[in-house]
Amino acid sequence: MASHAAGDDMSEVQSELHHQCIDEMNQWAKTWDAQLNGGKTKSVLFDHKDGGTTQWCLSETCIK
Repeated sequence: MASHAAGDDMSEVQSELHHQCIDEMNQWAKTWDAQLNGGKTKSVLFDHKDGGTTQWCLSETCIK
């Protein structure tokens, strides 16, 4: 599964990705009684400015 977001405000982009990707994947897994492996999940953030770092977690495992 892949997800993306674009915008000028990094905090809005991060919030959208968290809702769009992380929350929806967790809900899907719960609905279908599936387990997601956060250790196999990766994230990439492209930013033309120094947007800082992000930290997302999937099923209590932090995503690299």
